[in-house]
Amino acid sequence: MKIKPLIIVNIFMLLLFLSSAVVGTVKDLFPDSIPYELFRAVHPKFGVAFFILAIVHITLNKPGSKLHFLIRKNK
Repeated sequence: MKIKPLIIVNIFMLLLFLSSAVVGTVKDLFPDSIPYELFRAVHPKFGVAFFILAIVHITLNKPGSKLHFLIRKNK
């Protein structure tokens, strides 16, 4: 299993999730605090990057998932 790349991807996913969540929450709670142009530029790009990293995360974690979830029964 590729542990080091998975850890790096997880850290970037955490940072993207937190930054996107904070930007979205701040925009909802305080509409005038973040200019709409900045919100519109940043929030979707972070979402797309998060989605791409989620696919990479699943790909890197596939061997471990197979090991844990596809347990064969002895006949």
